Amino acid sequence: QYLGAGLRGSLWRALGYHVEAIYEIGESIGGGSTQGEDIQAFSLTALLDYRFDAPLSPMVAFEYLYGSGDGDRGSVTDSAAGNTPGTDDEGFLAFGFLQTGYSLFPRVSNIHILRLGGSLRPLESVEGFRHLEVGLFGYLYRKAESSAPISDPRSFLDDADVGQEIDLFLRWRILSDLGMSVNFGRFLPGDAYDDQAGRNFFSAGFT
Repeated sequence: QYLGAGLRGSLWRALGYHVEAIYEIGESIGGGSTQGEDIQAFSLTALLDYRFDAPLSPMVAFEYLYGSGDGDRGSVTDSAAGNTPGTDDEGFLAFGFLQTGYSLFPRVSNIHILRLGGSLRPLESVEGFRHLEVGLFGYLYRKAESSAPISDPRSFLDDADVGQEIDLFLRWRILSDLGMSVNFGRFLPGDAYDDQAGRNFFSAGFT
């Protein structure tokens, strides 16, 4: 079961905020066992954003996301590689969607995520391009429990440093019912990875 509460509003002028906390309870099964144990897991998201009343409509945002982890779990999703029998299961099992980076795109489980960046509309004075927006965001990832992996099982080393990512995007509302987006992300693995090679993601689409 998931118990959640949140707040959304404005702190000052165009400075907006959003805070949401979720507490997960219930019962899970230990790895290699039929023994049930209590779930005691937690998640938090907090966002600040500000859109300037200025040419190009610049916007900046800072976000923090957290999902609790369990140091003796081998997977954030599976019971087969799950919690050690006889102990509380503190790994948060995340559902739904949050933007956590185009390339790594981790679940909000056993992780701290810092997200900072912004966007602007460089051609808002040009008819037909007023709704074209470009943006850049940077991510910093840290494990909540260094001995356990995140949703990417390649982060199996006992180190909290998951890595960093830079994302770029372009969104354009071409017509009232037609839009396009182009997205690029590059993830740079940290010391939790044996393979230190960077990873790229690219997508483009029309809606």
